Amino acid sequence: ALSDADEARIRDCHAAYYTAALGRWGEELKGHGQLAAIEEVRADVDNARTAWNWAVDGGQERVLDSKRVEWIDRAVEGLCLFYTWESHNEEGEAACRRAAEQLDEAALPLEDGRTSLDGATRANGLRVLARALVWQGGFASTLGQSEAADRCYERALVALDHAQQSDPAADVRRERALLMVRLSGRPWITDSAKSRQLAEGGLELYQAVEDRGGMANALSALAGRFWSQYGLETTRRLREESVSLWRSVGDRRRLASALRMLSYVLDELAQFGEAERAARESMGLAQQIGNRAVAEQANYSLSLALHYGGRFVEARAALKGSPV
Repeated sequence: ALSDADEARIRDCHAAYYTAALGRWGEELKGHGQLAAIEEVRADVDNARTAWNWAVDGGQERVLDSKRVEWIDRAVEGLCLFYTWESHNEEGEAACRRAAEQLDEAALPLEDGRTSLDGATRANGLRVLARALVWQGGFASTLGQSEAADRCYERALVALDHAQQSDPAADVRRERALLMVRLSGRPWITDSAKSRQLAEGGLELYQAVEDRGGMANALSALAGRFWSQYGLETTRRLREESVSLWRSVGDRRRLASALRMLSYVLDELAQFGEAERAARESMGLAQQIGNRAVAEQANYSLSLALHYGGRFVEARAALKGSPV
């Protein structure tokens, strides 16, 4: 029989391997290799979950060490993108909640004022805590748990502030950018100027770190939330820039959604032919990746473009799911 120490070493090797794999899958799920990556994760998801659980819980260890913080950091995006793709929102929320609880405990001061993670290591732990909280907030929001989502975002903001206090050299720009974009859409921020400032600030941070997917996400947020302030032509430009960026990174899932939203703007501008083309491309991409929900939404967008363009028979056929 294996000793506890031997078993822990084996589990450590397993966690190191599969959290690295989740890191690689996370990058591929955002780009041209996403279809191959999603199949790889599906085939190995049990190992991925086991590695995540060990990274977070570490057997009976009470407090995270820097090694396990690194594993969580590598794995969180890949695991959460997989849960998002598969619509496993409850599982994603629970996984991030457990990680946040452990990371939060590791960063809290002990009785003598120290923490299990100190200095730059503590700052990194707080940065990873913020990542987990933002993902948890996203899952909670999707599940209709608005207050829980807001608490996650508030805690993430505090964690990032503390990270920079602990280590002024800590680079938390990506985490802060995503948080700012998420916060810009929260209903409790009733000041539209403040909300827009948050989204534009997130865009600037994404531009600074040259994160094209993040930039596309921020542009989508600006176009969707502030179109009445920008006007239709500016909103169209923002949507088109978002489409171009998603196309360049190869994220077909997000590109399909961006094209569908562009179609709506083109309808408002009475550009019905262009709206139809955008909706058709959106529907085709959604069908390629097997995203039924986006395909149905794109089909509705197509029916609107056809209807507004006076092609009523084709519009009705589109609504019924018939080829047009």
